[in-house]
Amino acid sequence: MKQEYLNEEKYNKIKKILKTIGLISLCIGITLLIISFIIRVPNMSEEGWFEASKTKGLLQGLSFVFGLLVPLPIFFMAYGREITSFTIQQHMPIVKEGVEKMTPTMGNVAKEIAKGVKEGLKEDSENEEK
Repeated sequence: MKQEYLNEEKYNKIKKILKTIGLISLCIGITLLIISFIIRVPNMSEEGWFEASKTKGLLQGLSFVFGLLVPLPIFFMAYGREITSFTIQQHMPIVKEGVEKMTPTMGNVAKEIAKGVKEGLKEDSENEEK
C-alpha cells in the first residue's frame, strides 16, 4: 500500500480546512436565517410587500443551503475516519458472533465438498483404468 495515502499530517491538514469551510458555511447560514427573521414584511396592502416577501423567502432558502446542505457533507468528509471507526467498533462484536456461529456449519460444508471431489476423482481414475 502506498504511504502517501496514509500520511497523518496531510489528513489533519485537510480535516482542518474542511472543518473551517464547514463552520464558515454554517455561520453564513445562521446569519442569513437571523436576517430573514429581522426583515420586516409590510402588509399586503402596502407598497413593497411582494419584494420584501421574495427577499425574505430567498434569505430563508439560502440559509437552508448554507446552513445544512453545504456543511453536512463537508463535516462528514472531515470526520469520515472517525465515523467509519465508530461504525466498525459497533459492528465487530456482531460480526464476530456470526462468524463463530457459522464456522461449524462451514466446516461441515467444506467436508462434504471435499468428500464429493475425492469421490469424483476416484471415479475418474477408475474410468481411465478401464
